[in-house]
Amino acid sequence: MKNLKKFVLFLLIFTCFAINVFGETYLGLGFGFYRLSEEFPKENYGRVINGSDVLFSLHYFPNESSLGFSLHVTVGNLFSGFEWKGEKDMNNISGIGIWDIRICPAPSYKFILGPKVRIPVSFGPVFGLYVEQFSDYLFYEDYTEVRSTYYEAFNFGLLADASIIANPFSQRFSFLFFKGGILAQWDFLRIEKGEMSMEYRTTRNARYKVVPYLSFGLSLYLGFGVLLD
Repeated sequence: MKNLKKFVLFLLIFTCFAINVFGETYLGLGFGFYRLSEEFPKENYGRVINGSDVLFSLHYFPNESSLGFSLHVTVGNLFSGFEWKGEKDMNNISGIGIWDIRICPAPSYKFILGPKVRIPVSFGPVFGLYVEQFSDYLFYEDYTEVRSTYYEAFNFGLLADASIIANPFSQRFSFLFFKGGILAQWDFLRIEKGEMSMEYRTTRNARYKVVPYLSFGLSLYLGFGVLLD
């Protein structure tokens, strides 16, 4: 959680800076459905995991420019899905708890559709902290043993976000807007540490280790926000 606190501190500093710079600043909060498909190519193993996420976004466009800067932070909670090995083996997974925290600073372009609708599109590098805890129950004649594992990783890749910002309110509430969008991310590098103990993959690393890894994440979200100008 220390890394999460650093993310929050960075957001606060950046937000204070953006508010005091002349231009349009959109601060948004969204809630969505999150689906992550990941693969370890060298091991011929992969998983598809579903959950929910919370998205914080900041878009800043200086003066009257359509080209600006964005910052996305997402916190995903993944908890159910399935894993596969090779062409035939597949297994449903439960009892898994995953926190997937992402931060993406990126350039953003704003499409203008009339006086009340904006479509910002962003694309840039994404950095992630991935924490996984898994509990397995072992049943014996006289008692039940709970075995827990802890696994963490740093991910690196690319993120793309496209959203629609609409303000249907009158002049009095012109600073409020609704927002909906789609966010996609592609990871191509993972540095892992700890223990992952699944049906078809078991690994245990005392130190951080780079592993062959690919993943694709997709989030559909709705939310709201405020405009500062």
